[in-house]
Amino acid sequence: MELKQLLQRGGMTLHKWCTNLSPTNAKEFPLDRNSEEIQVKTLGMIWNSKITAATPNSLRTSSTVTDQCYTNELKPMPKVTLKLNIDSNFIDNFLDRTNNFHKLIRILAFILRFIKNCKPGVKQTLALTLEEYGLAEIFLIKHFQAGYFSTEIASLKKGSSVPQSSKLRFLNPFIDREGLLRVGGRISHSNVSWNQKHPLILPAGNKLVKLIFQYYHKRDFHLGQQALLNTVRLKYWPLGGRSIARRVVHECVECFKNNPVIANQIMGDLKE
Repeated sequence: MELKQLLQRGGMTLHKWCTNLSPTNAKEFPLDRNSEEIQVKTLGMIWNSKITAATPNSLRTSSTVTDQCYTNELKPMPKVTLKLNIDSNFIDNFLDRTNNFHKLIRILAFILRFIKNCKPGVKQTLALTLEEYGLAEIFLIKHFQAGYFSTEIASLKKGSSVPQSSKLRFLNPFIDREGLLRVGGRISHSNVSWNQKHPLILPAGNKLVKLIFQYYHKRDFHLGQQALLNTVRLKYWPLGGRSIARRVVHECVECFKNNPVIANQIMGDLKE
């Protein structure tokens, strides 16, 4: 009846119902317009105003359609667990790929952020913070200290002093709360900063130490040897730092260009 009313609104009058069913199937769907249960198949569709078990595939009206739940058909999101075997030479190989200390710390900070974001919790998506830079630097320094001063660190953790054959025996070293090896001393009551009181101990002959010297040398507008060494010692205490400072200043191309060697012309012979 809804179809008949719809056609009347459009100016069309339905005079007769037609079907394309075979005579056998037409008996199952009587075309009695006066009946409350009107079943017609037009253009290949069966119209049925009343849903019965005998006609489950009939086209239902909007009032009789119920929402169906398809959650059973959705595949659950699989959980993937990755196991990472960290190579001990990863930092050493990573250090060979850059010649900038600040860039090295920045890349390492992004790596540590990625590892943190993989864990459940608040995700960090903004610019790197000062705390993240500090954590990256601590991670890097701790890695090299563990590789070069493993014997000294093991002795200090046991509560004993460093061996007498160690190069750190005159520095009175200790391990801070972050696990870093620092210089001891007798100036703990001074008004200077913590890093100046107890600078971080760095090994000699390492590329990381050279990158640190190069960073401070360029940051402070190409310092000289002694000024560069004093600047680095405000935070670090590199073993053999004087020779490293001399080599960094000597290998600096800009310092070489700005300090040319003046040629001294030899005077000619006197006249007779």
